[in-house]
Amino acid sequence: MLKREDVNVDDLQVPVMFPSRLSPDQIRTHLSHLTETRIPYHSRYLRISILFIPLTSLFMVVPGPNVPLFWNLFRVYSHWKAREGLKTLQAMQEHGLLKLEQDERLERCLEGWNPDKEEIIPDEIVKKVVKESEWGGPVMERDVERVVMKVKKDIKKQASEGGASHHNKEEQLEGVSPSEESKKNL
Repeated sequence: MLKREDVNVDDLQVPVMFPSRLSPDQIRTHLSHLTETRIPYHSRYLRISILFIPLTSLFMVVPGPNVPLFWNLFRVYSHWKAREGLKTLQAMQEHGLLKLEQDERLERCLEGWNPDKEEIIPDEIVKKVVKESEWGGPVMERDVERVVMKVKKDIKKQASEGGASHHNKEEQLEGVSPSEESKKNL
């Protein structure tokens, strides 16, 4: 049986790589903010999805597959998995298991991006980061494309709700477009 004394803390640390233009304090603050805001979000929608299970299970009387129930169960699983992942991130942060490392490769990839002018990283820079990383590949590229599309959708939604204050974000989105191949994979 594995004892606590036998475990090397350095083996448990997870590297978090970030560009050198950001400070470790900024990364810690952002991760804390992420866990503090998203854990309640996913907990709330997990409870809502669980409450809808009895309602969506009533569709069993209709012939054919019960798509509303399956979709709702998928949402329950997704929110539970996201919440548990965030709790793990929060625990790792509290116990000092996140090893913050500045990555020069990431900095080289981000050379053409000015965060003061553009909040969204342009598509070609995102692709360059994926290709330069050791985790790249077709699966990673599809995941990155999905994230880019979701961020664009969220910003467009904020822009329509916020009016003129988000006009610059909409302009930034015009030049960023996911590949047609990734749209097929969604």
